[in-house]
Amino acid sequence: MDGLRSAVSAGELRVVHLLLWAGLFKKLSIDTIIWSFRTAGGDKLAVVNHLVELGFSSLDYKEKRRVVSELEDLEDEAIQNNDQDTFNFAKGVFESLAYTPNN
Repeated sequence: MDGLRSAVSAGELRVVHLLLWAGLFKKLSIDTIIWSFRTAGGDKLAVVNHLVELGFSSLDYKEKRRVVSELEDLEDEAIQNNDQDTFNFAKGVFESLAYTPNN
């Protein structure tokens, strides 16, 4: 898990993809997905959207609601802090959730 988290933090989308593709992680944990919202590096939206695309469909309903709640909190914080970049990021993740199979 440390390798995946290091790749996410550094924004190494290719490494994230390879680790997941190689089957080193059968299911992304809800905590890893939520953790990535605040710590992903590089092209943050691309990295997080990739994790969401690969992991969201395997989450149960309660976990999916938790993801949505965390994104709503992030949006609210962005509005309070007048942080347009974070707001756009959260909105982008929401948009990718709308197109994720089995959401």
